[in-house]
Amino acid sequence: MKMVIKNRKKRKRYVKASMTLEASFLVPIILFTIVGGINIGYRMLQETKGIIQIHEELEKLDPVELVRTKTLIRGLTDQ
Repeated sequence: MKMVIKNRKKRKRYVKASMTLEASFLVPIILFTIVGGINIGYRMLQETKGIIQIHEELEKLDPVELVRTKTLIRGLTDQ
């Protein structure tokens, strides 16, 4: 029984060359796809942050208050 186990341990496993060749093409494609997806997600995050920042600044901007301030300044300078 021990000889059988030793023979199993010593047995070399061979892989067909086509399998390693396919893997050498597939692994870079898969990694490129994953990294590309992460990059697109990061760009979308940065773009959204910029849009939100502009939107928040525009919400703070009160057009009625601007008109009142400019009218008040014009009224003071005309007199």
